[in-house]
Amino acid sequence: MVPRRLGPIWLRTSSGANLGGVRIAAGWRRWTSSDARTGVAVGKFHSPIVDALWAMRAAEVDVSAVDASAEPTPMSVEASRTVVEYDFGANPMLSEHYRNPYGSVRIGRVLEDLDALAGTVSAKHNRPRAPSKLMLVTASVDRIQLLQHADTRSNMKLEGSVAWVGRSSMVLRLLAFSEGVQGGQEPWLEADFTFVARDPATRRSA
Repeated sequence: MVPRRLGPIWLRTSSGANLGGVRIAAGWRRWTSSDARTGVAVGKFHSPIVDALWAMRAAEVDVSAVDASAEPTPMSVEASRTVVEYDFGANPMLSEHYRNPYGSVRIGRVLEDLDALAGTVSAKHNRPRAPSKLMLVTASVDRIQLLQHADTRSNMKLEGSVAWVGRSSMVLRLLAFSEGVQGGQEPWLEADFTFVARDPATRRSA
């Protein structure tokens, strides 16, 4: 079966990135299936958002540019904040991908996207040490709070940022907004993901 092309997805990054030799300026970025470095069509194995976030992660964290001897530098919350926008109104196939039989947003799809978003935020926050010197993994999902229901008739966005950082772990706060829920001013879903850093060689805390 040929995978469906779900059209462009909008991602916002707080810093520039390099993808395929093309400099990506900070701000909103239009991602399509051709942006994936692996050449896998959008939506073939994961949701289109997961594919785009993995492409962003590869672009944001350039292994070849990592200085293995560099010491960690302080990072602000804004430096790693990432926003994903779902333009359901302009992309019916994307809307169909996330719609359940009752017209509401599929929570399972959103949870998959949230995990990928948390991984992207954690990787960006750990530059320049990630991913060459660190293995960043999801340790737990501490809290998922469904405040209201959202539907695919309204555009949606996810926002991820660092909420707390320890020596070898961090908590990512993830929020989901919908234009159909209080005009997109208040989140309809909140979640906290805990990520831990491991040394790829010893598998111990890094």
